[in-house]
This record gives sequence, C-alpha cells and structure tokens, in this order.
Amino acid sequence: MTLRTLLDRFDLLMDTPESVPKLRRFILQLAVRGRLTERRSSDTPAEELLDPIRSEKKRLYDDGTIRKSQAKLPELAKNGESLPNGWISIELERAGVVNPRHDADEDTKASFVPMKRIEDGVGDGHTTEIRPWGEIRRGYTHFMEGDVGLAKITPCFQNRKSTVFRDLENGMGAGTTELYVFRPLAGTILPEFVLSFFQSQGFIEEGVSRMTGTAGQKRVPREYVEQSLLPLPPLEEQQRIVEAVDRLMDECDALEEQQERERTLQVQVGTAATEALQSAEDAEALRPAWERVREHFDTVTATPEGVDALRQTILQLAVQGRLTKRDPADTPADVLLEQIQEEKQRLYDAGEIRKPKDSSPVEDEPFKLPPGWQWSRVNDICEIRGGIQKTPDREPQNNPYPYLRVANVQRNKLVLDEIKHFELYEGDLEKWRLQYGDILVVEGNGSESEIGRCAMWREEIPDCVHQNHLIRCRSIKTDMARYIMLYLNSAYGIEEMKQRAVTTSGLYNLSVGKIRSIAIPIPPLNEQKRILEKATPLRSVCNDLEDLLSDSAEHGEQLLKAALKDASVDRPDAVPADATA
Repeated sequence: MTLRTLLDRFDLLMDTPESVPKLRRFILQLAVRGRLTERRSSDTPAEELLDPIRSEKKRLYDDGTIRKSQAKLPELAKNGESLPNGWISIELERAGVVNPRHDADEDTKASFVPMKRIEDGVGDGHTTEIRPWGEIRRGYTHFMEGDVGLAKITPCFQNRKSTVFRDLENGMGAGTTELYVFRPLAGTILPEFVLSFFQSQGFIEEGVSRMTGTAGQKRVPREYVEQSLLPLPPLEEQQRIVEAVDRLMDECDALEEQQERERTLQVQVGTAATEALQSAEDAEALRPAWERVREHFDTVTATPEGVDALRQTILQLAVQGRLTKRDPADTPADVLLEQIQEEKQRLYDAGEIRKPKDSSPVEDEPFKLPPGWQWSRVNDICEIRGGIQKTPDREPQNNPYPYLRVANVQRNKLVLDEIKHFELYEGDLEKWRLQYGDILVVEGNGSESEIGRCAMWREEIPDCVHQNHLIRCRSIKTDMARYIMLYLNSAYGIEEMKQRAVTTSGLYNLSVGKIRSIAIPIPPLNEQKRILEKATPLRSVCNDLEDLLSDSAEHGEQLLKAALKDASVDRPDAVPADATA
C-alpha cells in the first residue's frame, strides 16, 4: 500500500481515536527517511553541502560569534536502514549552530515568544508579542528569522512544541528559556526540513529516553540535540520534501475538518434527541421523543459521549418517575419513611448504629414529584460512616484484612484486580466490615467530573473493610439500596455532590456530613422495584454499546497500525513522482 492509497482510503480508518494526529506523525517519519519523494540524478549530493557549512562555521568561530561546544555524548546509534542515494547523516552541531546569541540597540523593537504562544502538535504555528529589545535581551533564549525552536521541557517536548520563527519584528526575537534554537548555516538546510526532523517520532522517543531532572521538570539535554544525527538530503530534495509535507498536512487538515463536522452533527442530533426526552412533560410527549431517539439511534450512540448522555437521560427519567406508571395500591412514600425512622430507632436502641442525626426538610425541590412520592435526605434512609485512616501502624503484620481504596470504586462498578490489606485490631472488623448492599462513595480525588462516584458492595471478598477516603452508605431498608445508588449516579445526584463538595486549591472533596445532606426523591417501595426493572436493562444496553465502541476503536487502531506499517515499506526509489500530489 502506498501513502497515496492510504490517504484515499483513510475515511475507513477515521473513527480511530487520534487517527489524524497519528497520520501526521507517520508522514513526518516517512519524510525524514526520504519516502515521500523521488530521487533525481540532477540533485547536488548532500555531501557537497558540507564545505559551505564548514566555511561559515569557521568564519563564525574566528570572529567570536560562536564558541565550540565542549560537551560530547557518545555517538547515537544509527538507524538500521541505509540512507537514500545522495543523502548523508550529520550531527546537528556540525550542521548549524545551537542556541546562538545576538545583540541590538535596546530601543529596537523585537518579537517575544513565551511557551504558550507556540502551538502543540505537528506544524509550526506561533504568535508573538512586540517588546523593546532591552526588556528581553537578558534571561531569555535568542533567535532570528528562520531559526528553528524546540521545547526542551516535559510535557512540551512530547507535545511537539516546536516552530520555525517567521515574521519577527526586525527579524529578531527572544523567548522562553525552555527552548533550544537551531540555526542552519550558508543556506544549505531548510528550517522546515529540520522542523520535520524535530517533530518526527524517532527523535521524540529517543529524546524522552534521555531526559534528566525531577518529575514534572525533566528536560532534554542540550547534548542530545547537538549530537542527534540529521538525515540530510540534497537541497533540491529538501525543498520537494517540505512541499510534500505541506500538501499532505493540508490533506490532514481537511480530514480533521471532516471529522469535526461529522462529530458536531452526531452531537447535535444526539443532544436534540436526549433533550426531547428530558423535556417531555407527560407520557404523551414522551412517546414521540423515544421514537426520535429510535430513528436516530445510530447517530445518538455513535460516540462514547452520546452513549453516556443517553444513559444519564434514562437515569434522569427513571428517578423522576417518568419510566413507570403509578399504582394506587402502592404504600405511599411518607408511610415508608415513617417505617424507616422506626427501624433506625430500633437499631439505635439495640446499639447497632450510632444515634441518628436530625435532617432539615427539603425546601428547594429539584423537580416536581409524582403522586405518592416524597423528598427526603440520604441521612434519613441510610446509616453513613467514614472508613479507616491509613497510618503506619496499619501496615500488614499479624492480622491483615482486605480493604477498598478510591481506585477500587468507579462509577457504578468495582474494580477489584488489586486489593491491599490493613492491620486490624480488636473490634475493627465488626465496626467497619462491609455488608451486601453497602454503597461506597468516593470522598474526593480532586476531579470535578469524578467527585462522588459510587458503587455497590456485593460481598465479592469476605471480611473486607474500607479506607477513610470512601464513605459508606448503608440503607436502613436493604431493598432500597439499588434505587439509592441509581439516584446518586444520576445527573441529579452527581450535580448535588458537585455543589456540596468543598473546593480547595482546585481539588474537590466531600465529607460524611455533605453526603448526609443530599436530597433524594423517594417513590413507594414497589415503584422503586418497577423503576429498576425498567432502567436496568436500558442501562445494560448502554454498557453494551460502550463495549462495542471500545471494541470498534481497538479494531480501528489495529487496522490503522497495519495500514501505516504497510505504507511504510515502499522503497524510496520506488515512490512515484505523483505520490505527493
């Protein structure tokens, strides 16, 4: 398969996550290996570029403009593939100048480029600020028109923050100290070709392996840039490569625009369909709304976001009582709540729970309840308790027991692949042992989107306890537990927990008291069962759809990988002249 064929058939692979960015990186890898362009006998061999480079470097050394680098790394291992005819391999330090300096009058206007003004990803986008040279000449990295800038710090290096500096004020500028700057010499190397090399996958991966420093502050050593072996084509072929890359990147832009249009349409159709469901005021309005979802089902469920929106819509309708019919024979919720209070008092008198705390009435009702329902608070229907704090004396020694951590509790599911153990003391197990139907709520993991996620314990592991960053909600009536969790995982429950969470330095956290205060709509017990009978299979369909999307994405990744690998085996001299058209 040629690159041209791959591009022509790329619509078959476009649903693959990160498909176009991967294609961009693949194009660059082909570019710097000479697989995008044909060889021409009329090209001046790259070896003949060395003399003018040497002459210019000697002149710069002699007049004191640059100094010879003292630091040396062992020569990098060369790629196992031979270079195309007419190419040479040259260290960047020999091919140009790394981090040159220059000067001008302090009042001269110049361009200033902080890191935020250099775009991520494949390309060379950057913007500038205009400042007097005197403000930026010291303490910043210098560059001039046509220099190539490369971010050296993580994650900017991995994100390919690099650019060819163009349209600089008075042809000069300065910017972030977290840049390396490479200046080609004597008009022998095109900056755009060097940029393709800097953004190629091989250069990035090798640079990451050579980073030094502490976590979050790792940097690529200057010696890595200086000693990297640039595969250098003849100047004429450099120009053809740059033109080919530009054309192919334009095609990638068009592919991304097409993806965005299709995704926008999917989101618009899905949003309109789910909003129609949510806004239906009665059964008569609900029927055509469901029909609309059915007609556009493939579009509504084409993305993980669309499936999640459908799931949340189902939960929202369920907890509003709009998926079920009323039954006059049902015991009203107010009677059910009285029974729960009597049971709480009995448990307290028997010493099985702590003294129940009083709850304030629910005044600002999120929505109007159906007949027979009543607003309550989680505190009224559950016993709520924090978990065991992990301390040094809890390290497993003589009496270890399994315990659940935040990582084990995801939204509506438990992940039990890795279970850690606590040391328990006398009375601990009786106090904190999890029981079937316990709802575990994440106290906080810093993320607004994940705050308050919860799942139900079904005694998967005997004699298991929980860490203090999980809050346990134990329903007084065990047959209400599934409905309570349904509500907590609905859009209403999630929003309530977000609003009640305490935010410190951008991190979100809940507390036992905040969980107690959550308002919850209580249907008659029999209607709770009917709600679950309706909602559970619908949610299962959503789960199955997510699995299908995941499988499809994985299959697409495999197809894309195979297609890219297949397209990469063309011999350089076998690529036709129209391959870049």
